[in-house]
Amino acid sequence: MDSGVRVSPVRPRGAVVSPLLANIYLHYVFDLWAEQWRGHKAHGTGFTHICGRSPRRGTFLLHRKTRRDRMRARLRALKGELKRRMHNPIPAQGRWLGQVLRGYFAYHAVPTNFARIAAFRYHVTVLWLSTLRRRSQKDRCSWESISRLAAAYLPSPRILHPWPSIRLAVNHPRWEPGA
Repeated sequence: MDSGVRVSPVRPRGAVVSPLLANIYLHYVFDLWAEQWRGHKAHGTGFTHICGRSPRRGTFLLHRKTRRDRMRARLRALKGELKRRMHNPIPAQGRWLGQVLRGYFAYHAVPTNFARIAAFRYHVTVLWLSTLRRRSQKDRCSWESISRLAAAYLPSPRILHPWPSIRLAVNHPRWEPGA
């Protein structure tokens, strides 16, 4: 059935240019969407970035600290929730506060932020003490007793995230010299 006539495949006009134009257009649309999203949804972070020096070598170091206004807002919300849970049993309050602190530390426990997470734990302990003292007029919960409760139920502050240079280190044979 071959008549010897060669037929070239039919291509619609602009077939090569269409993907290129689509990519250019989508890139433009994506940039517009990202700019709009940043303006409406991406407000601030949990951290303040400060230029500083490392304590050991004295070289430049970027310090990240929890923003003071965010920490205050979180403590205010905890105070209201503790007031609502005031008459729950002390072990239930302690377990709940432990979960709250573990969640807070999971996000905020980055290098150079130890002082702020320790301060947050201290303020949570003070709020818990004031809540326990409001349970009755006769209750005189002391700082020693709340310290024992905090040691039993609240996690101690510690840095959970590694330094970015360690976290983002890539060990792959292609990246080694001479590989």
